[in-house]
Amino acid sequence: MSLVIGAVIILLILWILGASKTVILSVIFFGMMAMVFISFVVFVVTNIRLIGAKRTEAVYSRTEKNYWGSLDRIFYTVDGVEYPNIFPGEVAFKDILYKTDTPVKVLFTRGKNVVDRNAELCCRIGIVVTAIMLLVFLYLTRSLYFL
Repeated sequence: MSLVIGAVIILLILWILGASKTVILSVIFFGMMAMVFISFVVFVVTNIRLIGAKRTEAVYSRTEKNYWGSLDRIFYTVDGVEYPNIFPGEVAFKDILYKTDTPVKVLFTRGKNVVDRNAELCCRIGIVVTAIMLLVFLYLTRSLYFL
């Protein structure tokens, strides 16, 4: 939220200083492009971490309130030891996705983290979607008249 407020303040300062609409729109455009690039880098790093992961069976054990954010942290038990999921838990469909009595297939990373199927699917699809978005942004920068 503070990032959004900071961006709005920067845009207001540009507007008050008399910047043209073209400059303000280009700041918004490149800000959006930077956010897509950062998301792409996060998905690339996560998919690299998944390269050496081994598929194993695990059982959902518990949900813990995350101390740095509003999303819950999910834990799975693999061979009697509890490990955290690499991504936060889903808000919707908790009863369907996390069942304590059903073993599920997960990826077990070298960093002693678990990646459930939902998080794996998000990583695989996320890298494709952000790559496409980044290519669209790069194509649009070539065709923009103010660059």
